[in-house]
Amino acid sequence: MDNLSERVAFEAINSGALQLMANCGPNQGIFDQTLVVAIVISSGHDYWVKKGDLTMQYGAQTVKRAELVAGRGIRGDRYFSKRLNHKSQVTFISLEAIDEIRRQFALPELPVTVFRRNLVVSGLNFADLLGRQFQIQGVEFEGTQECTPCRWMDRVVAQGAHKFMMAQFRGGLRAKILCDGFIDCDNIVRCNSVEPKRSSDLSDLLRQGK
Repeated sequence: MDNLSERVAFEAINSGALQLMANCGPNQGIFDQTLVVAIVISSGHDYWVKKGDLTMQYGAQTVKRAELVAGRGIRGDRYFSKRLNHKSQVTFISLEAIDEIRRQFALPELPVTVFRRNLVVSGLNFADLLGRQFQIQGVEFEGTQECTPCRWMDRVVAQGAHKFMMAQFRGGLRAKILCDGFIDCDNIVRCNSVEPKRSSDLSDLLRQGK
């Protein structure tokens, strides 16, 4: 982030508008602060598909605001129509992990949409949120499972990305949504989108954010 973005983020956090409020029971979270730097949705699966279906048909888009429905997911996202109360209603990934991946593989422009996680956040420790309830912008969540990366990461990011993301929760967190609400993108970092295009070279396509 540049100095202006850092100052905006600092003022936003201290205003209380972006504070993550976690309840303090024995099975619940702790007080923390976070920024939602990107919201990513996709209407269908691009990487792992049914036999005979084509990959890379839906793409992933960033949006400014998302509606979250308890027990379902994000309206308009591919997981919304799954069975009620499934454990992957929403997925998180940290901006810090994405920046680590960018540095590790010398891909500074790698778009956040490559990872196909719904909420890109800054300031969360996912390991602390497993089995705990927490709240972001008034929406309540429960961390259910580490969101381990698939082997497609070796194809759409770089060879070795899958193994690198297996450590330190770099793949993210799965969570249930406990109450209806809306999440807004805080617009602190640039949000790239991946459009549904076919290419024989998936790595080049996604690195360019096309």
